[in-house]
Amino acid sequence: MNVISTICILQKPLTIEALTKFTNNNASDVVKSLNAVLYIDSEKKIRCHLSFQEFILDKEWPKRRTGKGPYQFYLNVEKSHEDLVFICLRFMEKQLKFNICHLESSYIANEAVENPDMMERAQSEISEELRYSCESWVYHACAAEENSKCWVNITSFLKSTSMVYWMECLSCLNETSQIRTSMDYLTKRTKISEIMRGSEDISKFIRAFFLPISHSTPHLYVSALPMIPKKTWLAAHIRAHLKEVVKMSCNEYWKGEIYEINVGAEVDCVAYSPDGKQIVSGSRDNKLKIWSTETSLPIGEALEGHTDFVTCVAYSPDGTQIVSGSKDKTVRIWSAGTGLLLGEPLQGHTDCVDSVVYSPDGRQVVSGSSDCTVRIWSTETGLPVDGTQVVSVSFDNTMRMWSAVTGLPIGEPLKGHASWVSSVAHSPDGKQIATGSNDNTVRIWSAETSLPICEPMQGHTHWITSVAYSPDGTQVVSGSRDNTVRIWSVETGLSIGEPLKGHVNQVNSVAYSPDGKHIASSSTDHTIRIW
Repeated sequence: MNVISTICILQKPLTIEALTKFTNNNASDVVKSLNAVLYIDSEKKIRCHLSFQEFILDKEWPKRRTGKGPYQFYLNVEKSHEDLVFICLRFMEKQLKFNICHLESSYIANEAVENPDMMERAQSEISEELRYSCESWVYHACAAEENSKCWVNITSFLKSTSMVYWMECLSCLNETSQIRTSMDYLTKRTKISEIMRGSEDISKFIRAFFLPISHSTPHLYVSALPMIPKKTWLAAHIRAHLKEVVKMSCNEYWKGEIYEINVGAEVDCVAYSPDGKQIVSGSRDNKLKIWSTETSLPIGEALEGHTDFVTCVAYSPDGTQIVSGSKDKTVRIWSAGTGLLLGEPLQGHTDCVDSVVYSPDGRQVVSGSSDCTVRIWSTETGLPVDGTQVVSVSFDNTMRMWSAVTGLPIGEPLKGHASWVSSVAHSPDGKQIATGSNDNTVRIWSAETSLPICEPMQGHTHWITSVAYSPDGTQVVSGSRDNTVRIWSVETGLSIGEPLKGHVNQVNSVAYSPDGKHIASSSTDHTIRIW
């Protein structure tokens, strides 16, 4: 393979030794001959100047040339990526093996491995070309042509023991989360159903067993693989190759719940970040915590400052801030990056703050309280500002819309629930409003006419605590004191599928991920569950 083209399309730079193995050419001679545009960095990796890379990858450049001679730098980018896929797969098939880092026991955490430690073992046993192949083969596959021949080899790889050893290798490199990231990316890009099914199943496997696999690599074989549900793609294609792995009685399919986060206190509220990579929770230990949706692990330290239960949380539209409300009657705004409090607490409510939300432009925060008031705050000054409409719900069984400018109600109250209205959500297009009530029903209303759009959504056997719209507005999710989460069709008013069961106490809050593929729920049982 051409050394220059390889350098220009690599996901990460390589040393001369590794590049020589990838190209089967003497990379050192090429680097020396092009030292004006290629250089070796402090880590001995070969890099090229950005302008040179742009020149090589510019597909239009050959057409603009005036000369008629052969163009020696022409690069078929998709074909070059395809070639690298074959090379990566070849390295993985030849070098991956069981227990590649010679770990003695599953009782020892990766970070506690000694003589030598895990980092030293990985550097010794995992070659640079193997590491690159494990980290980047999906990147090159997704950049190749849709009809590339490499997809046949990828299908075979996913069904082989090499795929399991690939997961083991990334665990040893402390990159277990990249397995899921790679498989999710592959699922989105491929049009081959077999690869799509396989990558989806591997992603579910990592979501379910991320903690044991990342904590101690041998648990891939000891704890995770034995628990693969019997009728899944992984069980059909992988278990037959791993006869040494103990097979345990388990579920037939993956549970609707992807994973559980143990917060350590009763969790009253939960919200997704705009990019879907984080979840913030508020709990009855008076703390906010930020969690990675990729690893289910906490990000940074808990956000502390409230002096009573944290009852509601929300991310700003740009994801840089988090607002929280509390039983301590205050609203607080935090930096999502540093976890530090921004400014002073917003004070004015005389009872528990039950709900908070950002305006679409992120310049205002609206809070609703048990003191029967709705307040609008500037995120910069904490002073009242202009807005458009605010929706509030109440113990008087009604919902009202208010002008944020005049503070006066807009139209008549929305009446129909037979008990307290406990939760409200606007549809993404602003044309509908969903409400949940202590009458155990969810209702959908027209924001223009204030009239119900369909029959009450019935199915919960206890109070509705939280409702949320899906990003496309076609579904509503509800959480209830009956310990379940339900998904409803906005068009038909009917429940979609069976209730999502797993919580062992009341569900306090529900939220859709920005891509609409997952639902987060928080509960008094101290957990957050992702469905």
